[in-house]
Amino acid sequence: MQLLASLNAGKPDEARRLLDAVKPAVPGAEPLSPHLNLALGTWYNANNEPAAGEQRVQSWLRARRPPVQAYLWRASYLWNRKEYGEVQATLESGTKRIGSAATFLPYLVSASRAMGKTARAEAYTVRCRDEDRKGANAVLTLITFRGGVAPSGIYPECVRRLGHEPPDDSLGTKIVKAPLRAGKSLTKTVKGLFSHP
Repeated sequence: MQLLASLNAGKPDEARRLLDAVKPAVPGAEPLSPHLNLALGTWYNANNEPAAGEQRVQSWLRARRPPVQAYLWRASYLWNRKEYGEVQATLESGTKRIGSAATFLPYLVSASRAMGKTARAEAYTVRCRDEDRKGANAVLTLITFRGGVAPSGIYPECVRRLGHEPPDDSLGTKIVKAPLRAGKSLTKTVKGLFSHP
């Protein structure tokens, strides 16, 4: 966390010093904890080594229980290369691992739309509506806030990504939702991701 905080604060010398604490002693080895891949990958990305950063996220996904952030981060690399089918496969894999599609659905809508698969994008949007209706997932949120306003739910966001004006969701607007807890650099990386190209 200190390494991420140093990078976010624009203190590269301090971050470089902290890097030694998380970097594996043997080059190419795995870090002591899979979650240290976030710090290492963020470091590599900040130092213009995206291939090394991508290796860290792939390592994180090989962990026994990778978190939501790892799937979104991996998808961001694929999105940047316009590998939309792989984006979809990665996010669907995350849906199975996490046991909930709520966080991934808006991005799946965008990936399907980018591939020109409108029917699939619409089907994902229906799933967004169903997830919103469950209520239990109301605390799950997107990490993209438009205009500083928290989204009213995943369904309106999916409708936006489908290219339509979202319906009024007065119940959803009363719920304050917290973004995924991730390092600021990761949040900046995936913020606004998967907007239609």
